[in-house]
Amino acid sequence: MPVGTGAGRDRVLERIERFDATYSRFRPDSLVSRIAAAPDGGRFAFPPDSLTLFGLYDRPLAATDGAVDPLVGRALELLGYDAMYSLTPAAEAVVAAERPAAWAADVVRDGPVIVTRRPLVIDVGAAGKGYLVDIVSALLREAGFTRFVVDASGDLRQTP
Repeated sequence: MPVGTGAGRDRVLERIERFDATYSRFRPDSLVSRIAAAPDGGRFAFPPDSLTLFGLYDRPLAATDGAVDPLVGRALELLGYDAMYSLTPAAEAVVAAERPAAWAADVVRDGPVIVTRRPLVIDVGAAGKGYLVDIVSALLREAGFTRFVVDASGDLRQTP
């Protein structure tokens, strides 16, 4: 049964919009884009539930000695996976001039607030999409749905 119309649907769509307005590196008005555009960095407050998403990165960051890092966004842009979907890698000279970002070195986090000293491109990737699937699933349960499928382009949640 599709969510259709009404308050339940509006609540789900509003929550997806808030998530996107925070974490999308493709929207110029998102919090993540403001961080990427801040020439000297700054202090940025994420919503309180960002602690869950940041927590999803804490474990792999530690387990991989920083190889799995939410600051992978700039590297993705240099490969052509940018806001325009150019799919054209940057010139080798541009890539060589970049100082790679690292969460442990370039971000100070105090709960849902992060402090940066330079522009950084956060990409929450699959963890973010999976977390959004969890959020939408919880909203559907709260709205009384007991059977549903949430499909976020391959990240799925299906109830029995």
